[in-house]
Amino acid sequence: MQNLKRLVSATLQFTLIFSSVQLAHAQDRSGGIQFKPDRLSFGTASVTVCRPKKIEATNLTMTAISNPEFRVVDSKAFKVQSRFKCPDPLEPGETCRGYINFCPPYYEVYEGTLVFTGSEQKIPMTGEGRSSNQE
Repeated sequence: MQNLKRLVSATLQFTLIFSSVQLAHAQDRSGGIQFKPDRLSFGTASVTVCRPKKIEATNLTMTAISNPEFRVVDSKAFKVQSRFKCPDPLEPGETCRGYINFCPPYYEVYEGTLVFTGSEQKIPMTGEGRSSNQE
């Protein structure tokens, strides 16, 4: 009977560990990075004036992310403030905070995409450039 209890206990421990490993791998495949907020809406901003917004990326994977950084894709109206650097490497559970500037060069609606190292998720960004007397 004692051997049976040990076998059941060992089987249960193995099952719990195996389930945890499977969950970790599922998070890794999906990016495993949590963003706050998950989109950036800048509203209106005067042309030639920059409006900043804060964003956070938390590493929910089981591994460190080397050379973590935010990058803007497909837009010249949005820029990552260079003075904010992520911890390198970004360890599991750690958060990287940064600011994105919306600096509209013309009077129009802008869209852009923000990406982060180690994640396939794309953060949409929107904003509208206006003259200072339209705000």
